[in-house]
Amino acid sequence: MALTKQLVIDRGMAVLFTEHSMDVVFAYADRMIVLARGRLIAQGKPLEIRDHTEGAGGLFRQRQDLREESGGGGAMSSHELLLEAKALCAWYGAAQILYDVDLDVRRGEVVALMGRNGAGKSTTLKALIGMLAKRRGAVRFLGHDISKSEPHVAAPPRPWASCPRTAASSPTSA
Repeated sequence: MALTKQLVIDRGMAVLFTEHSMDVVFAYADRMIVLARGRLIAQGKPLEIRDHTEGAGGLFRQRQDLREESGGGGAMSSHELLLEAKALCAWYGAAQILYDVDLDVRRGEVVALMGRNGAGKSTTLKALIGMLAKRRGAVRFLGHDISKSEPHVAAPPRPWASCPRTAASSPTSA
C-alpha cells in the first residue's frame, strides 16, 4: 500500500480499495466509506469515524457523514472528481444487495471501502463497472456517464495487457 499511496501522490491518481485491516486503512486511506447490509452508513476520515463511534459495533449502527462536520477532508476538496455514484442499487437475481449508495473519489485521494463480510463491498465495485446484470443509479467516470456501459468500456485496461509477451514470460513456455 505504501507504493500505491506514493503513486497517488506522484501521478495524481485516485484509488478505491476494499480492506478488512483497520491498521492498513488508518495508515494509508485519506477517506473511508463504510457499508453495512448494502447501505452506506458512514464516510469521512478514518480516525474521525473511529472517534465518533463506540467501537465497531457502534459504527455499524450509526449513519454518519463526517465530511461536512470536519470541514471536508479529501472528499470535499477541490480536486477533480474522477468517480461518482449516485443512488447506486444492485441485485443478484431477485435479491437486492445495494440500496442507494452514494460515493465519490477525487484525484489524489485513497479511499477505503469498508464493511463486514457480506456488507456489499465487492458488489459495489462490480456495480460501478457494470459487472452485474441488474443495477440502477448513476455512475460517472472522468465526467462520462458509464451507468449503462459494459465492463470492458467502464473499466480501464489492465496495465499488463499492453506488455509484449516473450517466450520466458508466457505461461505456456517450459
